Amino acid sequence: MNKVPLYKIGNEESQDYIEVLELQERTDYDTSKPHKHSYVEVFLFTKGGGSHEIDFVSYPIKSNSVHFVFPNQVHKVARELDTFGHVILLSKEYFGQLDYDLFVQFFHAFYLNPAIEIPSSNFKVVLDGLTKIKEELSQQKSYYKEIAKGSLAVLFHHFLRSNETENESGNRSSKEFKIYMDLLILIDEHFKEHQAVSFYSDALHITSRTLNSICKEFSDATCSTLVSERIVLEAKKLLIYTDQPIKDTMYALNFNDPAYFNRFFKVKTGHTPTEFIQQFAKKYHQ
Repeated sequence: MNKVPLYKIGNEESQDYIEVLELQERTDYDTSKPHKHSYVEVFLFTKGGGSHEIDFVSYPIKSNSVHFVFPNQVHKVARELDTFGHVILLSKEYFGQLDYDLFVQFFHAFYLNPAIEIPSSNFKVVLDGLTKIKEELSQQKSYYKEIAKGSLAVLFHHFLRSNETENESGNRSSKEFKIYMDLLILIDEHFKEHQAVSFYSDALHITSRTLNSICKEFSDATCSTLVSERIVLEAKKLLIYTDQPIKDTMYALNFNDPAYFNRFFKVKTGHTPTEFIQQFAKKYHQ
């Protein structure tokens, strides 16, 4: 199997990058093969059909739906020939300049649940906002960058509104919820080097007990479980999408004992690393 390619946009001098493409356009790489990006992708499907696999989970491509892919997530798009829409390509730096709190909410809402459906009337509002962004980027009149960023922020708030449920809305503005969202971002940045709960509680300036209580409130899992789940996801990617030996995957995730790594992986997945490769490699490379 081949290593999963990583695609980038812009260059070292232009990291503040945004682009909007029509989905019927062909790209310079095959989206039906597993790949990943250094940037954020937002797919807006106006007419659906097919499936979209993101980090080992398959999501149906439906009309009036939006799919989100974050940097380094492995995905492949198997859309039917008459499936159309738009895709926004957005550098991490560009997203970061919009609003950090918005980034935190966006990450939390869609990193583990990356597909939403939007009612037709609301989807039209979303497409109107996207058209405004495309016009600003194309015409490049005075203050077009600022207007495009403002329109994009409005668009993302529409996504968050569509994703919100009545049960969630009461807790979304709480101090504890913001801590939980900050934790998820910290885990994604540091899970390889830091598995101890104390690292995350110290970084968030709270006790480990309080942190675990917050985790249980919003995910019904402990902080340690959340870190372990992120490690397992990365292990799956390395085992399936690279040619490296299992021991190299183990070392890449800061495990030193092969027997312990095997037990850890089997407890979490029901398979040893070798069994996982044998059972799933062909499926995820189809």
